[in-house]
Amino acid sequence: PRQQVGLPITPDIAGGRYTLALTAPTRLTLGTVNVVSTVPDVGGDEDAITHRLDWRFGEHITLVGYDINTTTLDAGERVIVDLYWRTDALLDERYKMLVYALGDFNPQTETPLWGQHDTEPRDWTFPTNQWRTDVLIQDRKGFDIYDYTPPGDYQIGVVVYGLVDGQRLLITGADGNPLGDMATLTTVTVE
Repeated sequence: PRQQVGLPITPDIAGGRYTLALTAPTRLTLGTVNVVSTVPDVGGDEDAITHRLDWRFGEHITLVGYDINTTTLDAGERVIVDLYWRTDALLDERYKMLVYALGDFNPQTETPLWGQHDTEPRDWTFPTNQWRTDVLIQDRKGFDIYDYTPPGDYQIGVVVYGLVDGQRLLITGADGNPLGDMATLTTVTVE
């Protein structure tokens, strides 16, 4: 006979990987689950944000600003971008944040892409549907510029899109002007 059992996951449970097991009459491992804490330390110091933006993504998400570890690097080196987000409403949807480097046509990817980091916020640990309103969320995105990248200038940009439907959110600048569905944060130089 089949029996369905509910397993309550309370908000105070620590995040991490848990093993599900049946223990009667003998132990049988059923699988593992990854529990995401709903109360992680996500903030940053808003006054310390180097590049202030206040761009709006969709109706409720604001990219307050960003920091970047370098604007000059060699091919194969790592770019680290800290994005600082805020929402003014609880979100039902889960979104992914993509940070990328674009340049001239890349024959290996057959696109202008020269590196990227594409995950839910905080490397899958803090989905947007768990965000609280008016809380600053620091989201670090690190990626390597491809090791075969030729010298030149590359735009570092950002996209936010639906995890399920892939629909990109439209971006509005702090001045109220539309920026499209992808926007350049800064330019880096590969030497």
